[in-house]
Amino acid sequence: MLKSFKKLVAITLIATTTHLGFVGAVQAAMVDTGAAAPAAESRQTAVEAARMRLATFLERADVTKQLGTMGIRADEARARADALSDSEVLAASDRLDRMPAGGDALGAIIGAALLVFIVLLITDILGLTKVFSFTKPMKR
Repeated sequence: MLKSFKKLVAITLIATTTHLGFVGAVQAAMVDTGAAAPAAESRQTAVEAARMRLATFLERADVTKQLGTMGIRADEARARADALSDSEVLAASDRLDRMPAGGDALGAIIGAALLVFIVLLITDILGLTKVFSFTKPMKR
């Protein structure tokens, strides 16, 4: 059984490694100033929108309360946000979009417990450990 498992792993590695050769090539070309100018204008409006979004986020009551519990004054936080560079403002605004609303600590705990259970179950079935009484180890 272990021999067939090794064979399956080898075939999977061969298939995935072979797939790496089919990745498309990247092409580069010169861009004239006229084509780049609208992109610069749209970036500037995106930066302005991100700065406004960050400012409104820092003005929320729950955010100012949480900053106060951390020992940061709201006006100090606003001053620091105003001092950020354009790329930092865009990154912070992007992080605001991706943050979960209430956090997902319960989901992370359940996921970690499930992962540990599956790993222990597999090691029990392979005969490497004996944690669960309902499993029978494989015959070698």
